[in-house]
Amino acid sequence: MSMSDSISPITSVRLLDGLFKERQEINERFLAMVEPDRLLAGFREQAGLPVKASRYGGWESKDIHGHSLGHYLSAVARAGMADRVDTIVDELAACQDRDGYVMTAPKRIFEEVRAGKIEASGFALNGVWVPLYTMHKVIAGLRDAGTPKALDIAHRLLSWLNGILAPLTPDQIQQFLACEHGGMLEVLADLGCVDMAERFFIHRAVLDPLLRGEDKLDGLHGNTIIPKVIGLARLYELTGKPDYRLAVETFWDRVVNHRSFCTGGHGASEHFFPPEQFPEKLTPHTCETCNTYNMLKLTGHLFAWAPKDEHMDFVERALLNHLVANIGREPGEYGYFLALGSVATKVFSKPFEAWWCCVGTGMENPTRYGEHIYRQAGDTLHVNLFMASEVTWTGVTLRQETRFPEDDTVTFTVACREPVRFVLKLRQPAWCGKIKTTYDRVWRNGDRIEVRLPMTPRFEPLPHSGGRIVAVMKGPTVMAGLVPGTPATERFGDHLLARGKTDAFPPILVDGKTMPDSLEFVPLYKVYEEPYAVYFPVLTGPEWTEREAALRAEQEQRVRRDASTLDVVEPGFQQSEVEHNLRCERSETGDLNNRKYREGEWFSYDVAVDPVKPADLVVTCWGGQWEKRLFDILVDGTKVASPELQTHRPGEFVDFSYGIPPALTAGKTRVTVRFQNRVPGIFGVRMVLHET
Repeated sequence: MSMSDSISPITSVRLLDGLFKERQEINERFLAMVEPDRLLAGFREQAGLPVKASRYGGWESKDIHGHSLGHYLSAVARAGMADRVDTIVDELAACQDRDGYVMTAPKRIFEEVRAGKIEASGFALNGVWVPLYTMHKVIAGLRDAGTPKALDIAHRLLSWLNGILAPLTPDQIQQFLACEHGGMLEVLADLGCVDMAERFFIHRAVLDPLLRGEDKLDGLHGNTIIPKVIGLARLYELTGKPDYRLAVETFWDRVVNHRSFCTGGHGASEHFFPPEQFPEKLTPHTCETCNTYNMLKLTGHLFAWAPKDEHMDFVERALLNHLVANIGREPGEYGYFLALGSVATKVFSKPFEAWWCCVGTGMENPTRYGEHIYRQAGDTLHVNLFMASEVTWTGVTLRQETRFPEDDTVTFTVACREPVRFVLKLRQPAWCGKIKTTYDRVWRNGDRIEVRLPMTPRFEPLPHSGGRIVAVMKGPTVMAGLVPGTPATERFGDHLLARGKTDAFPPILVDGKTMPDSLEFVPLYKVYEEPYAVYFPVLTGPEWTEREAALRAEQEQRVRRDASTLDVVEPGFQQSEVEHNLRCERSETGDLNNRKYREGEWFSYDVAVDPVKPADLVVTCWGGQWEKRLFDILVDGTKVASPELQTHRPGEFVDFSYGIPPALTAGKTRVTVRFQNRVPGIFGVRMVLHET
């Protein structure tokens, strides 16, 4: 007998006891705790149906509500929770039966689009936060549910959307696509709507360079573009167009091999940055979890086209050191960023009060742990990942038992009704010395092989650091240095309120030894609430002596500044602006010297203040502003400054500080800071206690 070709990793793989199953079970406990009626409330509201339960808080209380329902539907479908799938699908069908529309965003914004009114910026369409992003999550959930009823809802919604977009010109379509629209390209391709995908969702501004094989990623929002590239991968599989494949392969190579940290994650404050800036991007806001979730999906496509060990080296690295490292030990704890600055702390969501995008993908990630472990090609079973698991196909079961990566031994045992010939082929990890990878034989019930994967500790340099900043690796695992300090026990509804760091002195490698020398190293995925360091500056003894005093002085200055800071707004960054209630008119964002800004006719933010102590407003501008600009800054309607900008300090960013009259903040916890009258680029807004 020879191996059957019926193996399907998604349905026939079962995790065994170990690191991944532990996280999966924690996640399943949370999925069971979620109340679907609360995630469905916005859909029933929009459909004019009685609401059965109140909406959750956090992002589910904002325009983006509904995205979590889509992620949740995908998660419970993959987790085999059929009753929940059927309940949600039935509810969505009832909403759609009202008028063919099933969403949470106001229907009027799409009717405005149909009529040619399109006001689109990075994260808003006709005044609503990313409605197409939410639509993608809902359709993806219906796709993953996979039942005839779920697929019918998805197709009816796409037919309705086609009617909205059909009257638009190509230029209007590109204007429309300026607003983040998630993986609409992917789900359209998945559901067979290739013509609609190519006509309405090829975003030229960001995809054309990739279609030419060019890397123009600097400054782009990572989780906006990765789903578009996944969509191109699906279109390549359906159309065979070579430029789609070129775009996917170019993007993957540039991100994985040139733009990623040791964890497999990438980006700072959600955006790609010029690779030469790696040394200055070690902040609490590195490595958004959604991005890595999507990069693993993208990697699956490339691996299916032309399997390479490097694809699974990346999947292994990203799974261990980012996705598994950024889910907590209690149900409902999911990380948004994974901080790599020293000294860092992990930031987890407060269950039922956050609902960030990374809570959504966080619910999905553990349900996907098993999808890349095995692959079958003819009579060869490929073991791509070393993960305690069991895979079954017709008449044969392979059991992989291991405590990897905490132990270097992996045991494979075959169970079969009768002898069967197949090739068992193991991945050759890049971090490991040469191992035997191919076992071609007739297998009998109970046959067993044992494989050792030596894991030698090594230093891995931060890109573009000249080897002067390194991470400590053991095999595929990032080893974090635990730094004494107060555990990070708080959980957050708003991740931007978390520091993600401590004021502890950052550890350093001096002549190959850590300072302090008592530092304990553990896998990053084992860090929970402890302060930690991942990257370590490398110094010689004389360099350390010279720099120690300066580093301590710098740290003291930083502590004083942070201690006096009441609130910080990062103009141009989606989450910061949303959380500070951005309001604007004829306002745009942009990039200058790799920093983001907002400019325009007027815009405002709600900023925290102290109800008792007076405050100063610190505004960061470009010192090389060539055109003379005179604009106004108002606090709760009262003008506090009229800055005039023109070549204050060419080539530098400049902080301007303005004292706020105490009467404007007395008794208040927040004020509205408004910039108006042709405002030049504002790169930072910080509210600090007034120094007396």
